[in-house]
This record gives sequence, C-alpha cells and structure tokens, in this order.
Amino acid sequence: MNVSGRLKTILRKAGTLVFGKTPKLYRIPFGPLRGHFLYTTFENSPRAFLGIYDPWLGKIAAQYIKTGDVVFDIGAQIGYTALLFAKILKNTGCVHAFEILPSTCKTFLARTIESNSYTNIKVYPIGFYSEERDFDLPIVQKGMTSVSSEAKNGVPHERCHVTTIDRFLQTCDTAPPAFCKMDVERAEIDCLKGASGLLSKSPPVWVIEFHGLDMLQQGTRLLEGFGYRFFDKTNKELTSAETDRLDCFHDSVLCLPPSIKP
Repeated sequence: MNVSGRLKTILRKAGTLVFGKTPKLYRIPFGPLRGHFLYTTFENSPRAFLGIYDPWLGKIAAQYIKTGDVVFDIGAQIGYTALLFAKILKNTGCVHAFEILPSTCKTFLARTIESNSYTNIKVYPIGFYSEERDFDLPIVQKGMTSVSSEAKNGVPHERCHVTTIDRFLQTCDTAPPAFCKMDVERAEIDCLKGASGLLSKSPPVWVIEFHGLDMLQQGTRLLEGFGYRFFDKTNKELTSAETDRLDCFHDSVLCLPPSIKP
C-alpha cells in the first residue's frame, strides 16, 4: 500500500472511532452540498461524509446539466450525487436515482433524499443491465454489490432486479436523460448494451466510472459507434488507440455525444 493509501486507511479508521459504525443522519460540513443531510456512516464514504467527494464530477455536472434536464444517477448508493445534481437543477427537471441493492436503496439512499428539501428526485431500487432479470447478489463492504459477483455461502445476499435503460424509458413516464452518471462496479458494458435505443435517438452526456482497463476499452469502442468522444479528468481526449496503449485504468471518463462540443 502506498503512502496515500495508508493515509486514507488511517483517516477512515480514525473517523470511524469518532463517529461510530451505526448509520445516522449527518449534516455535510464542507463543499457544494454544505448544510445538506446524508444518512450514512463515516466508514461508508469519508469524502461524501465531509462534502469533498469528486470535485471533478461536480464541475462536469455544473457544466453540462441545464435547467429542466432529466438526469440519471445510475449507482446512486447513499445519495450524494443525486443531491448534487438536484441542486444544480434548482428544483427543475428530475433526477432519477437508481440503486440495485434494495437494502442500500431503502436504508441509505431513500433516507438521504427524504431528509432534504428537493422535490425533483425519484428513487428506484433497481439496476440496469443488458436484459431484464433478477440476481442473487452478495452484499460487500459499504453496502455495494455487482452483477459480476456470485452469492456465496455465509455471505449476506439479496434478490436484486435489473432492467434495461431502453425498457425503463418505454415504461416510465419520463423524457430521455440529458446527463447520465454511471458507477456500477464492472456492469458498465452490459448497462450500455441495454441503452442502444437511447444512444441512437437521444444520446446523453455520460460520466462513467470504468472499473478496469478492459471496461474502458470495450466502453469506448461501443460508444464510438454512436459518435462519442472521451475525456479524462485532465481534459485529455482518449481515443481507442490511446486506451490500447494503457497498462491499467480505473477512473471516471466524460463521454460526449456528437451534438456537444467539449
């Protein structure tokens, strides 16, 4: 473990000793969501707890989310980013917040949203995939899971429902999203495969956390077919040729449709 990793571990342990492991409602002390409430633990996400979670994402969201937009928060977990998007929208439009684990959705996400004053956030205990089906998924640390994980004996698991983005848009009374944030623990490609109709007709801006170089390479190739361009957190454009030269990758990427210039 490097120095940065050790410091993060020390900070997490110290914060857990101070605040405990029992989930509670906390007021965010810093950052763009200062004064908002999160139902969480310090251990769950120290950066969200403190209000300093991913400032790059906040900057990108403020740049590309416009008044009245529909926003998809796919992998909303405790609700920090859903609150951030709702604040940018100023109670216009709608944030649809999706969390695949029913317990995380009910215990953390829904309580966070209910504890703040926004009326333009809707919460769904579902995930997105390449088809509609149910999974028995293990609950890993910090109330997260992945469709790539298998339930094992002795590990708590839950029945989780997934559908496709295209099917959701067909059955839910909402306009297509203009902006989508996705953090789905190596289900990125399957999620995108279930959104071919959206990508063809109304391609949104995406911010996707790619959990591995293979996910990045597959994702950029898939979206390139719809005319997308890709930018890392330094605003460097990523082409498929460049991603082929990388040794590893795990980070968020801005994916812009052909109708939007960087």
